[in-house]
Amino acid sequence: NRTMSVNVGSIYLTARFGIPEMIKRGGGAIVNVASVQGIACQENVAAYATTKGAIHTLTRSLALDYARKGIRVNSVSPGSVRTPILERAARADDP
Repeated sequence: NRTMSVNVGSIYLTARFGIPEMIKRGGGAIVNVASVQGIACQENVAAYATTKGAIHTLTRSLALDYARKGIRVNSVSPGSVRTPILERAARADDP
């Protein structure tokens, strides 16, 4: 729940409160940070990969809903970066 709230909830709330202001100003652009994990995930990252897949879908939905109001919505999907969390996930698979 925490991972979903932080990764997806934050983007949803930013859009919810930011889009009305963008509409008032005649448009704008939103760039969300997703991940390749949301498209082609690896082992032991189910919660993270689920949230990043949700970001991809939320981005597409917002783009469709607000294009006619002059708001562009896109996402970037960086690959894996060696971090302590990724290291723990890799070790979880070791015998």
